[in-house]
Amino acid sequence: MFPEIATPNDLQASLDHDLERLVRGPGLLLVTAPTGDGKTEAALFGAQVLGRAAGTSGIFVALPTMATANQIHRRVAEFASRQLTDDAALILLHSMSWMNDEPSTATVDNADESGAILSEGSTSVAATSWLRGARRGLLAPLGVGTIDQALTGVLPTRWNVLRLMGLSGKTVIIDEAHAYDPWMHALIVRLLQWLGAFKVPVVLLSATLTGPTAASLVQAYRDGAGHAAPVSVEARYPGWVFVDAVSGEVSEPREVATNRPRSLDVRVVAVRHSHDPDEVGGRAAAIRAELEAVVDGRGTAAVICTTVAEAQQTYRMLASWFEKLPDPPQLALLHARFPAYRREELITQAEGSYGKDGRRPGRGVLVATQIIEQSMDLDFDLIVTDLAPLAMILQRAGRCWRHDRDPALRANTGPQVRVLAPIGESGALSVPRSWGEVYSPSLLLRTFELLSRREGAPIEVPADVQGLVDEVYARDFASADPDKLFGLDLDREVDEQTKKALAELVAIPKPTARPNLYRISNPEAGLSEDMVATRLGADADRVVCCYHDERGDLWLDELCRYIRLPTPRRDNRFTRDQERLIMRHTVPLRAGLMAKATPAQTVVPATWEENSHLKYLRMLRFPGGAGVIHEVAVGDRTWILSREAGLTVQ
Repeated sequence: MFPEIATPNDLQASLDHDLERLVRGPGLLLVTAPTGDGKTEAALFGAQVLGRAAGTSGIFVALPTMATANQIHRRVAEFASRQLTDDAALILLHSMSWMNDEPSTATVDNADESGAILSEGSTSVAATSWLRGARRGLLAPLGVGTIDQALTGVLPTRWNVLRLMGLSGKTVIIDEAHAYDPWMHALIVRLLQWLGAFKVPVVLLSATLTGPTAASLVQAYRDGAGHAAPVSVEARYPGWVFVDAVSGEVSEPREVATNRPRSLDVRVVAVRHSHDPDEVGGRAAAIRAELEAVVDGRGTAAVICTTVAEAQQTYRMLASWFEKLPDPPQLALLHARFPAYRREELITQAEGSYGKDGRRPGRGVLVATQIIEQSMDLDFDLIVTDLAPLAMILQRAGRCWRHDRDPALRANTGPQVRVLAPIGESGALSVPRSWGEVYSPSLLLRTFELLSRREGAPIEVPADVQGLVDEVYARDFASADPDKLFGLDLDREVDEQTKKALAELVAIPKPTARPNLYRISNPEAGLSEDMVATRLGADADRVVCCYHDERGDLWLDELCRYIRLPTPRRDNRFTRDQERLIMRHTVPLRAGLMAKATPAQTVVPATWEENSHLKYLRMLRFPGGAGVIHEVAVGDRTWILSREAGLTVQ
């Protein structure tokens, strides 16, 4: 199945040896393993074993982000090209997937019923234009998409049952099962109940999953399959467990070794949250100190920031420092607030420099946000990260010494992670206001205290991971400031329970022997697919960044010479290429950033109002010219666009 794998690792070998003997029909396979341990191949193997036993004939892979979906889509296409014996459509599903909906084909070897290779032949995995139509994508035999494509099936929208029908008859793979907030988790629980009722095989993948979370997911599937009595589930890390949908039996958890055991040098660096490089004890000064080994010697480092604004500030600080050096390291910035075409360029450059097969620079620094945490296979010698919940820090650490390299070219003798913890005048943790609600203050305090108590003791991967993740969430967590932690925990639990209750209120009922069909597609719920946000609070604006010349004509290139803003044909319609060109110059923005902008300042041309892809966009019009940066005042903010830093909001 995977000719590129000369020898399966321990996880893959364990599944190869034991899974088929356990599987007698539909069920759920839970796989937990560190990043980079071949979980994707393990999932595709498991999906084929489960699908064969259950009689399913397709796969849908659900992922947390569009970037991860794009990456896995390519890998599933390669897998399908080797495994298919007949034509089967493969489709990519997310809100921007139409940008990449060109048909693709793959050539495979045909096989007889026994699986023996007979002859060379061509098998198409191209999705037809009909399947790429609205709401039909899940009907394709093979699909890769964001998790919301599946979760909409358990929300009372008009077409939810069509989505559930698209998932039935498939094997569903849910990746990064740990990466979802309480709202999303509650919807995933409801989805698993319905998949269990349909006897749909499911594969769950996670790198850092707490024991209670794993148990809740397994029990949801069993409950849907008709086994309400709870059972004990002890997930192993790394390892796997299988749940039989027919009998409800949970197999003995298999614990496996890892082929990549590592000892992480993780240390907390307490800093004042300052961007002044000359302030002793400030964040900027600490970053410079940690990067000295790369600047003066060799190797690579990633600096991971909490917000886009802080990533931009950090990049400018390092750029100012590097400009004064006779031989500076390579420096780049990557975050979501670049125009789409430019972000694609930067991702390609990052993978070309720090990817598995990239041409690694002698010295290099990448400043980024969480964008590199899940979707990119990058490798650094050193990770410098802002404080985050422990599971996310471990996920980021998976980008440290990820691939085999010549140790002589490394900046250090082992993987190093430095966690910048913001503190106040008293020396206690003080979460910056600029971080907003990105992370729970409760989990930040727990992570800070847990790592501080370890006093720089290495974290052994995988031996220490499960225990540490469970300890961070433990109710009896021993805090140096129990009163403060109690208040923060209370806020977190209230928030989690509120989101869970809201999800359960909005979601369709759990499956029963005689379900109330009215409640499954309740027209009085007032929900439409445009209104439903499966990620609570994830509403965002998308703006087109364009330039105007002296006559007021609009262009997509800063010189106002080469790429005019497209206008529709005589029938007032845009071509698909015109739509793509416009969307490639858009930037996603957090909801609210343009709240005080008047409609006249950001309105799109009237001809866009009838186009389903363009009518929701807003527009920023920058003065054209050959300047390095372009600036415009809109609402109560100043917007600055540059090729190096992206879109800055002041």
